[in-house]
Amino acid sequence: GGDRCAGKLCSNQGACDTATGLCKCDAGFTGDDCSSTVDPCALVECNEARPCMQSQCVGGECVFSTDRAQEGKRCGADGGGTCAAGACVPQGGGDGGGDGGDGGGGDACAGVQCPEEQPFW
Repeated sequence: GGDRCAGKLCSNQGACDTATGLCKCDAGFTGDDCSSTVDPCALVECNEARPCMQSQCVGGECVFSTDRAQEGKRCGADGGGTCAAGACVPQGGGDGGGDGGDGGGGDACAGVQCPEEQPFW
């Protein structure tokens, strides 16, 4: 019968199945000989709804960042807020202009729940 896996190394990124003679690739690899890498974001959907934020997959993780296209749009459960710098700011918070450097994010984050220890790299 001979060994179906003789000389079949599966690129050292998988193991040959002796019953079928086919490579069973390790996580993150694909192809007949496991030589192709799988995009870590191929199966990750970053469509979690967060007002004023956009998400994209980076290395298999969803990373959220400010979505400039949302600036000035209505947000909040009753539409009573406005997107500013990635946060939903309640209406009536004043339009002080400036760069908001002294705000420290306080009220702008009221009611916004962030995941703990979200990686940003």
